Amino acid sequence: MVDNLGQMLPVAVGKFGEKTGLICCGNSFTFAQLNELSARLGNALRGIGVGTGDRVTLYSQNCWEWVVSYYAISRVGAVVNPINIMLTPREVLYVVRDCGAKAILAPSDKAEALLDLRHDSPLERIVLFEAGKRSGAYTLSELLAQASPHCEPPTTSRTEVSTIAYTSGTTGYPKGAVLTHGNVLLNTALTATMHVRNSADTVVTSLPTAHVYGNVVMNSALLCGMTLVLIPRFDEVEVLN
Repeated sequence: MVDNLGQMLPVAVGKFGEKTGLICCGNSFTFAQLNELSARLGNALRGIGVGTGDRVTLYSQNCWEWVVSYYAISRVGAVVNPINIMLTPREVLYVVRDCGAKAILAPSDKAEALLDLRHDSPLERIVLFEAGKRSGAYTLSELLAQASPHCEPPTTSRTEVSTIAYTSGTTGYPKGAVLTHGNVLLNTALTATMHVRNSADTVVTSLPTAHVYGNVVMNSALLCGMTLVLIPRFDEVEVLN
C-alpha cells in the first residue's frame, strides 16, 4: 500500500528492483537507481533547508532530472509545484510568489532569469540540473554526490498536500489547484486500470510531466512497474523508433 508519493519508488524497488524503469534522452535507469537517486536528492534538499510543507517549484521540460526531483521533493514531505517550461520569468515570479516557493529546480539555461528573480520572491534555494558553478545556485550533480543514498520513506498521510498545480490563466492570473497525495494516487491507480497497464508494458510519452495528465501517466508507469520512455518534446521519428 502506498500512502504518499514519496513512498512510490521505495515500494516499487521492492517489487521491480533491477528492471528498467525509465529511459530518457539516451539514459536508462532501473527502479533501484531511480530510488537511490531520489533518496540522495531528498537528503540533499533536507540538508539545504527544505522540509515538510515547503513548496518546491519544478521548472523544466521532460528529463530524468525532473522525475528524480519530483520523488525527492515528496520524500522530504515537501510540496511539488510543477510549472510549464514555456512560462516567462515574469510568469514564474507570479507563481513562486503566489505559492510561496522556498526552492526551485531548473535547467541551467534558466539560471540568469532565476537568479534575477530571487531578490523579489520567497525563493531561498536554486538548484540547476546541469554542471557548471553559478554563484548563488547549487548544481544537481554536487548535491547528489554529497548526499547519503539512505532516506526513510515519509509518513505523510493521503490527506496532506502533495502538489500545487497552476491553471493556464487564460482568463486572468493562473490559480493554484491544491492536490493531496490521495488525489494524485487515486488518479494514478484509475489511469493504470483504465489503460489495463502492468509490469509487462512499455509506455512511450512526450506529455509534459509538469501537466496533470503527463504527471499521472508517469506515476502510473512507475507504480505498476512499467518501463517509461520519456521524450522531451513530441517528435514522430523518435516516438516510432
